[in-house]
Amino acid sequence: MKEAVVLYPLPAIGHLVSMVELAKLFLLHDFSVTVVLMDAPISHPSIDSVVARVSSAYPSISFHRLPPVSSVPDPEPSFIVRFFDVVRLNNPQFLHFVAAHSQTYDVRAVVLDFFCSDADVTAELRLPSYFFWSSGAAALALFLYIPTLHFATHLSFKDLDDAPLHVPGLPPVSASHMPHDVMDRNTESYKRLFLVSERGPNADGLLINTFESMEVQAVRALRDGSFIPGRRMPPVYCIGPLVADWSGDDRVSLPHPMSLTQRNHLDQQVPAAHSRGCDLKKVPCCYCWAVGSVNLWQLPQFLDLVLWVRETALLSHCTRFRCCMRSIRTRIPEGPLKDKKFQ
Repeated sequence: MKEAVVLYPLPAIGHLVSMVELAKLFLLHDFSVTVVLMDAPISHPSIDSVVARVSSAYPSISFHRLPPVSSVPDPEPSFIVRFFDVVRLNNPQFLHFVAAHSQTYDVRAVVLDFFCSDADVTAELRLPSYFFWSSGAAALALFLYIPTLHFATHLSFKDLDDAPLHVPGLPPVSASHMPHDVMDRNTESYKRLFLVSERGPNADGLLINTFESMEVQAVRALRDGSFIPGRRMPPVYCIGPLVADWSGDDRVSLPHPMSLTQRNHLDQQVPAAHSRGCDLKKVPCCYCWAVGSVNLWQLPQFLDLVLWVRETALLSHCTRFRCCMRSIRTRIPEGPLKDKKFQ
């Protein structure tokens, strides 16, 4: 039987696009590749066009759509909880497909989106399962450290104000900068994400959409497992950046993902560059912040980033640079952007 790999992305466009790029890498090693698409009433509208485009350009990548689920998620105000309900409802159909696929192919591995890790094919079907993290290593390290932070205090992150959180391999992160869905430990979204974080080390391997030289300390911390004391850390593989290179009006691309802590990280790089005697005036530089298709950024956060970019010594030597943000409907005040270096 031909060796095969099954990929199971979350029904969000950024997760699907990077998973498809991963599928192309498996083709280079002569695997049969199937991307399984779950039934999701809240899926991104561009998913169908992405599937059609990839199917036409790469006929060796097959897509399998799971049948509709028998029930729909209960009304729930949290976007994250609705997503996890969709994943849970699709698990039986996914396991049934993988079991049937294994009868005609030699399935060597199942690659699950990190947030689909509830579909435990290792326990049910005794197949190797790898968890794919579509963002960077620093974000994954912070996410996997949530259980340790949880048991270190009885307070929620929202109650810690700007207290620094010390995560191995990362600069200190203010508690107030944690993602919205984990700010309150009493919410359902926090509980669901907490379980996913605890489940992460159970994988046979972690695939991260980054390259090691960009996040050396975070990758090192992930590999030595220092942030999950007493638990086994699976092998960590940096396989990125996985970037789509499509053309056309409906193109969807995944920029190089940046971690949640990149502001603190870049603050540390500027003095480090000066100490090494770098001539920053001769260094062309470009930074890209990818916020994902959901785009949960608020206007004050974006303005804070813009002001930081303007004030950063690394970019102060540039003659011009461009700042843009999609999907912010509120008009951006002109005051912070009057500097002639901005466009």
